[in-house]
Amino acid sequence: MGIQNLADWAPFQIDALGLVTIFGAGEVNRSIGNLVQSWVTEYLPVLGTHIIASNDIVAPIPGFVLYNITDGIVATDITPWFARWLQSYPLTYTATTITLRVDGKPMPYIQHSISLVLGVLTFAPLVILTIIMGDGWGIADFTAILITVAVRQLLLRELRSSIDRAIDNLEDARDGNVKVFLTLPDGRAVTILGPRMVVVNVLLTDPHSSRPRFYLALRLLAWLAFGAHAISLGMSTLFHQILAVIALLLGTFLAGSHVGDRNAFIGQRLRLDVDLGDPTWTRSSAYARFNLTEAEEQSMSKWNLFPQRSNTFWLENKKLLDSISTTAIKDIENFQDMQLYNDATSKIFSVFENHRENWLNSMQQWTLPGVRAPVQPLVDTLQAQESSQLTPSCSDTSRDLPMVSIPSFAAQEPIDPAQTLPIPNPEASATQGLCSDVAQTAIVAEDIHGAKWHFDTSAIVSLPDTSGIIRQ
Repeated sequence: MGIQNLADWAPFQIDALGLVTIFGAGEVNRSIGNLVQSWVTEYLPVLGTHIIASNDIVAPIPGFVLYNITDGIVATDITPWFARWLQSYPLTYTATTITLRVDGKPMPYIQHSISLVLGVLTFAPLVILTIIMGDGWGIADFTAILITVAVRQLLLRELRSSIDRAIDNLEDARDGNVKVFLTLPDGRAVTILGPRMVVVNVLLTDPHSSRPRFYLALRLLAWLAFGAHAISLGMSTLFHQILAVIALLLGTFLAGSHVGDRNAFIGQRLRLDVDLGDPTWTRSSAYARFNLTEAEEQSMSKWNLFPQRSNTFWLENKKLLDSISTTAIKDIENFQDMQLYNDATSKIFSVFENHRENWLNSMQQWTLPGVRAPVQPLVDTLQAQESSQLTPSCSDTSRDLPMVSIPSFAAQEPIDPAQTLPIPNPEASATQGLCSDVAQTAIVAEDIHGAKWHFDTSAIVSLPDTSGIIRQ
């Protein structure tokens, strides 16, 4: 079958109008409405372009609540683009911290060129095949798709520029940092740190074009292009419809998957630094990072984010957390942000974890039947330690010896209890310069499995053992 014969190939029919109006509308609303640029999908065609023409990408999304803890203010909605940005980002349940900065940068020229080339490579083969087939409706359809892509870029540029202007108009975008707690409709929550006026003018104020008539004209052109696209796609050949649907589905999938997105940059000025934190954190862990003042705690209680004062159990635990947090902050010089605090606390707790792991390794007991942990290395270590020290008093013999680590050695064979040697009179050991509670000859030890072990030693020091591994 030649290429020109494809114009008459029609073994079945598809509802092209339903494809371009129903499928992909939600993905386009989130991926385009978050105002994030992508070096992959910036110039690719997508389904559901009527969402852009109707201006639904800037429609508010209910369910978001912003708590300005520093100023004691609650906002029951946020700007539409930020709501869609939060829905597009893989946030943790409550540990994510977003730091607002005004040192953003535009998309590099190379990445912008790559996105443009990808768009051309997507359209060019399809347009060439449609021209060869002589499908006039198909050519009109691709022309309408090209117009929708161009109009989409112009509309997004207007919205992104409004955010840049809002930041440029701030007298000092770095003054007056605030602590913000934001809850999402699905129950997740994020911590936001940044300048007060950036929160007010960027996160709580909807972006508006500085040229409203131009923006309205672009929307009108988008509607005309969408109508032409829907009609011409339905009138074109089946082969063209298949090619167009494949291109639209590919662009929608990549955009909905956020491939190539520059999530940290909105426009040319705003930058969002995201720290996902520990996904196992609860709300209490997130609250503890704020280092709240008494007035801020009262605000949190009034907003029902904190338990009421009648919950004494929570208050007692909170006081303990506050004391730990206050001590950590005093010990950290030039404490400025939560990232530094998180790093410091992680290192502090890693020290305790390492000591605990070393202790467990030193007292490790094999659990396989018939395999026992040796204690001879401990005996040898204590002998060497005692020989290098003066004779201790009996009261200090079992208390002041430091913890030692036991390396892994082959286990010794257990002996029959009847073959064990008797322990001599403790007074005989005292003549050798040791305390009366230390045996000086052979001794029999019993492990947790009940097996008797024989050790030929000259000195055994009794250590308090709470692990249950060895009972002397």
